[in-house]
Amino acid sequence: MDFFIKNHKVLVLDDFHYASADMQYDIACQLKEVIRRGFKAVVISLPYRSDDAIRLNPDLTGRISVIEVEPWKKEELRKSRMKVLLTAVALPV
Repeated sequence: MDFFIKNHKVLVLDDFHYASADMQYDIACQLKEVIRRGFKAVVISLPYRSDDAIRLNPDLTGRISVIEVEPWKKEELRKSRMKVLLTAVALPV
């Protein structure tokens, strides 16, 4: 945890919703303690399960922000892919 804090790193925890309820509770309790010390984490879950960590540990209220990401449209994906391709060959975007 100290490495993440000292080096301004962020833990990304994907598929939180796949963890058992006990594991989710343990993670939520651990996050509360380290977030208080300046640790940063991103917990990725399904939209309808986005508040699981807060429901499991209400002490996280005010320490977690829920950010919903809408599905991308095909045109947005094309533009994004083009930027990646242009960046890969070092052309200005």
